[in-house]
Amino acid sequence: MVDQLFFVRTVKNKIIKTFNFLFLLFFSMPLISNDHIQFVLGINDLPIFNKMKNMPESLVIFDTNEGRFVKTQISGNETLANATLYYSEILPNLGWEKIEDKKFKREKELLNVKYHIKDGLLHITFSVLSK
Repeated sequence: MVDQLFFVRTVKNKIIKTFNFLFLLFFSMPLISNDHIQFVLGINDLPIFNKMKNMPESLVIFDTNEGRFVKTQISGNETLANATLYYSEILPNLGWEKIEDKKFKREKELLNVKYHIKDGLLHITFSVLSK
């Protein structure tokens, strides 16, 4: 009888430990998997394309009673075609509705995206204005 109780307790403890491990693993996965995702400075929900980098000196932010103004830039050694395709596909998934080429709206904000190449690097400027 004692052996059976020992066996039941051992199995019960292993089940609890396994459950705790799986619980922690499941809820820590978003933290682990999102470590590599970087976002555009000033626009917290806009991911940076591939290996482009924020240009902190370009960041301008104004908050007013009517909304906000954000202008920021990223740059990197990427192709214009790939970056344009990326943002044209990702922005609608983030709630931005395309209203013109490189212009989007979401709620009461407008987003302008400008692409240019300088010194062999692609530069992308994002401007958010309140309507």
